[in-house]
Amino acid sequence: VKAEENIRQLGASVLHLAGIFGENRDPLSWLKRGMIKNGASFVNLIHVRDITRTAEAWFKNPLASERLNLSNGKPKRWNEIVEELKNRKELSQDFKLPETWPPQGSKQVIIDKICVRLGLEARDFLDFPCDLKRD
Repeated sequence: VKAEENIRQLGASVLHLAGIFGENRDPLSWLKRGMIKNGASFVNLIHVRDITRTAEAWFKNPLASERLNLSNGKPKRWNEIVEELKNRKELSQDFKLPETWPPQGSKQVIIDKICVRLGLEARDFLDFPCDLKRD
């Protein structure tokens, strides 16, 4: 963090990415492998396509000395995702995540600032799992 602040003071910007999904990066596999420990926690995700679109917009309209968090702007609790995947029959009906309240370190990333600054539309960012088609 100190190094990031040092380069920001020199005019560089820092872009923090949420959990990346897309080809070979699938939150469904994270669930199946037991990597998610608290269903009550919020998760912020971003599709690879949206990272690329944002980077292109950034290069066309550079922002100096900024620290921005990038996600799809649709924070969800892991248990919400589990239910969506069950409804799509991609997870068994008996799949369950433990819940710990209050969830520690759970944050919701809002992308209004970055969309306004870069001329992007939040509604165009892909959602998980709704906007994915799987074989």
